[in-house]
Amino acid sequence: MAKKRFDQVHFNLRYYSDDQKKEIFKKYLKAAEQGDAKAQYELGGEYYWGKFTPTNKEEAVKWYRKAAEQGHVYAQYNLGEMYHKGEGVQRDYVEAVKWYRKAAEQEVAHAQNNLGQMYHYGEGVSRDDTEAFKWFCKAAEQGEKDAQNWLGVFYQDGKCVQRDYAEAVKWYRKAAEQENVEAQYRLGNMYGYGWGVPENKEEVSIPVQTGH
Repeated sequence: MAKKRFDQVHFNLRYYSDDQKKEIFKKYLKAAEQGDAKAQYELGGEYYWGKFTPTNKEEAVKWYRKAAEQGHVYAQYNLGEMYHKGEGVQRDYVEAVKWYRKAAEQEVAHAQNNLGQMYHYGEGVSRDDTEAFKWFCKAAEQGEKDAQNWLGVFYQDGKCVQRDYAEAVKWYRKAAEQENVEAQYRLGNMYGYGWGVPENKEEVSIPVQTGH
């Protein structure tokens, strides 16, 4: 779930009393019911995370949808995720693609990465690795670590692009430095086999971060 700004709100709310939190929640609810897209998005997040009201994924979908239909980009991404995972709504890959695309076209990196995966796996769309590569590139250039790992895979395997081990290493390294465990493993293999880098057995033991 995209939590930009929503986490900032909660960071401030934790310093309020329970009664104050209830009043703030009522204000969000009132604004959301009056059609304020930002309030609808934050209300959806409140119902999703359940920090100051019981978790209710169906209500989260309801409010994310209202905000998404008004063009709120992070609500569009979150709604796509809920359709993708089947949280609070029946799983529907076609709907997931629809909302991911709206957010991806507005430069949301996570949405671009997820849309790339939908194309790669053929979920909600016909499988198309050329289209997947396009979206992975967009997300990776914004620093999205999973997309960077995917680019490494595409360059290593020669999917839609000429096989280029050096380019694969470049993207694996970027993802690995952001603690993407799969990229760390793959980068170690590249060093172990000397693909795209001078063979270096010592580099195979790249520290793997856990707990993410």
